[in-house]
Amino acid sequence: TLLKKRGDCNALLAKGHYFSPVCFSLLDEVVAATGTESSGFVSLYDYRNFDNPGHRVFPPGHELVEKYMNQAAVKDALHASESPLTFQECTDPPYDHLKSQDGLGVTNEVTRILEGGVRALFFNGAFDIICNHVGNEALLQGLVWSGQKDFHAASRAVWLPVGGGAAGE
Repeated sequence: TLLKKRGDCNALLAKGHYFSPVCFSLLDEVVAATGTESSGFVSLYDYRNFDNPGHRVFPPGHELVEKYMNQAAVKDALHASESPLTFQECTDPPYDHLKSQDGLGVTNEVTRILEGGVRALFFNGAFDIICNHVGNEALLQGLVWSGQKDFHAASRAVWLPVGGGAAGE
């Protein structure tokens, strides 16, 4: 059952085993339990929605992001102007090359970046099931760095985009 697999995955993670097939397959199995090919499955980007039957849908607006990222000025700013590649949302080659890093913590790197004076925005959707917003929040709240006191004292507000409900905090 999924609950048993979750327990098995948590036990493996507690022992530092981040590359277990049990853990990596768990999200796919949870999503598969939400529907069928003919009915569609819960959206990975917004659990309140279901994808159209027969295919997954990328996050809304991905076409605009791709168009923006492929502008010459943006590629220049990212020092990527010599790349012959066209930016595409969620392609497999970057994941394939970096999957050995998947599951490893980034706390030390985030701390180093913040200590270097880089301002950072951490964002993931509250209804997104791929990105763990609860875990990301816990990481940021527990992060030990010179700005930690100010970060905890900073006021928070709900992000209300034009034309829609709450999009984040």
